[in-house]
Amino acid sequence: MKVKAFTLVELLIVVIIVAVLSAIALPIFRQNSVKAKEASLKSSLSLLRNAVSQFEIEHNCSPDDLEDLTDPGPPIDCWLSSGIKTVFAPRAWKSSPLVWPGPDDPSQTGIGTMPKDPISRNNYLISRPAGGRMIVRSSASGFDSRGVAFSSY
Repeated sequence: MKVKAFTLVELLIVVIIVAVLSAIALPIFRQNSVKAKEASLKSSLSLLRNAVSQFEIEHNCSPDDLEDLTDPGPPIDCWLSSGIKTVFAPRAWKSSPLVWPGPDDPSQTGIGTMPKDPISRNNYLISRPAGGRMIVRSSASGFDSRGVAFSSY
């Protein structure tokens, strides 16, 4: 009676084929993961910049820090276009999502909880040039898949 089985050579050929296919597929999956993080970074930066703009419209000044965006009450510290810091009533700090009264709707509106930089997994960087307006940037070092520095996002 003859036993039907795979030979060692046939098994090795199958293992080699699987290894070659994996070597082809894994870089593509990694590249898609990197592109997804870059898209998430661009989206989060856009939302934060829009939140800063809405804050500026609402309070006629720029927020002192990103945490000012999480409090629906008036800010303590606020930056005017002249660069002078002004003080408002004390802030009743709440660990709430980014919420504040919307221009069209008196109810609370916002963009959710404070996001982290998806590339560096740290807080976003803020800068304030001479005009006093807050600029939100990525805290990631290095370059994206197109060779653009994350710090220029």
